[in-house]
Amino acid sequence: MNRTLRNAIAIATTASLTTPAIASEATSIPSVVVTVQNSAPARGALQTPVWVALHDGSFDLYDRNVPLGAGGLVSAESVERLAEDGSTAAISAEFASALPQAPQATLVGVTGPLVSRGRAATTLNVNPESDRYFSYGSMVIPSNDAFIANGNPLAHQIFNEQGRYVGRNFSVAGSEVLDAGTEVNDEIAANTAFLNQSGPNIGVPESNPVALHEGFRTDLTFPNGVLNHPVFGAADFTNSEYRAATFTFRYVDLGRTNRFSSQLRPAEEVIGVGVNSRARGLGFAVSRNGNEILIKIVSDRLSSPAVMAHLHNAARGANGPVVANLTEDLSSNGDVLARISATDVVGPLGGAADPMLALLNEMAAGNIYINIHTQVNPAGEIRGQLNLR
Repeated sequence: MNRTLRNAIAIATTASLTTPAIASEATSIPSVVVTVQNSAPARGALQTPVWVALHDGSFDLYDRNVPLGAGGLVSAESVERLAEDGSTAAISAEFASALPQAPQATLVGVTGPLVSRGRAATTLNVNPESDRYFSYGSMVIPSNDAFIANGNPLAHQIFNEQGRYVGRNFSVAGSEVLDAGTEVNDEIAANTAFLNQSGPNIGVPESNPVALHEGFRTDLTFPNGVLNHPVFGAADFTNSEYRAATFTFRYVDLGRTNRFSSQLRPAEEVIGVGVNSRARGLGFAVSRNGNEILIKIVSDRLSSPAVMAHLHNAARGANGPVVANLTEDLSSNGDVLARISATDVVGPLGGAADPMLALLNEMAAGNIYINIHTQVNPAGEIRGQLNLR
């Protein structure tokens, strides 16, 4: 990045986007950004979409050495669908029925399952006095019914009794991978999710209590057996160094002033043909009181005049829909100075009950990117995710 561009953005962040003192009537919007990463090595196991929630400590998924659905536990069907098929629909519905005010989400990777080192994030708007504990669940694939989840609903405290944030990041070791006990671990390709299973709930049923998984089999030949598959040769989670997943947390009050920044590069564009450009850009955003966002973008070395600029909704490595149009505020050299309110939010977020909060949630989770389009590169020349500072 050249000095001229850095100086320009420095001026922008200290002058054009300087925010006044927060008004006394600003509303607090306590929130927790939850990020999950598949921590398995290359050629390790994948995670299906990951269910996450914050609650009062009453939502108990399972107990070790006890069959699913025993007294006081989440229904067997909900956990079975998660562990056998990677579906979070049943468990999400049960959670919503039991705790309708508590926040939850399902996190998906760029292509669905979370691959090795793949990340996904969401922002949960919380009541710190009641949404004090974190729970999660995800199927480990390929497998018959291997999954990860916390059996103790009080294991991961995010807020203390006074509502103070105390969240701590944690990892799930391979030795913590569970066997739901609902399907025989035969690892026959036709019975095993993500090998060659033709549909959900296919396999040889069994009725065993939840237990630690013994690991993938070594007595089978391809195409059967997970470890025989060329894509999953390093999926032996019984290895003492194996980590299945890592969860990280960050507290943010979206009703206050929050700052975001972005570095825009041609290499961040996700299109069929690489962008031939030496352009660079910096973006800076300030949200104020949860009801408006000021955005400054400075670019240089664009291949041709800029013609469009947008905010899009997707994680890094994926394309997503436009959620705010910045084109009216765009100069031909790629600079933008814009103000966004709720009426400016479009696309899927524009239909939310609170469009501005929906946009801020996605920004805090790192799921909003800036895209500058030019005459030579109309699909996009430089792109960058907005990240909470």
